[in-house]
Amino acid sequence: AMGTLNTVVKVWGDLKGYKVSVLLEIQQLFNGDGGAAEACYAGGFGNHDYDMKSYLEAGCPESRVFLLDEDSNVTIFGSGVSYKGYRGLIPHLSDLFPPVVVIQWQ
Repeated sequence: AMGTLNTVVKVWGDLKGYKVSVLLEIQQLFNGDGGAAEACYAGGFGNHDYDMKSYLEAGCPESRVFLLDEDSNVTIFGSGVSYKGYRGLIPHLSDLFPPVVVIQWQ
């Protein structure tokens, strides 16, 4: 029980550092050769400044890092561009997250 409490206290003291380490660990799962992994995240949504900084540090493009405020508005981090909730994003999804073309070599 004390081990769990110590972990919670440690994580709470550095939420951004913890989140970045978890995001980078997940990213490594997409890298088969053990070298530096490419960013694998299409974007990130969060409701705190440290969430935004964590996604940026993990390699998310700045144009795809979103801050959800207390009124459910979704703002592209650092841009001032805002949408009325997640529903407000729907008409803009193809612009915000363009289709990815995957080429497979045979």
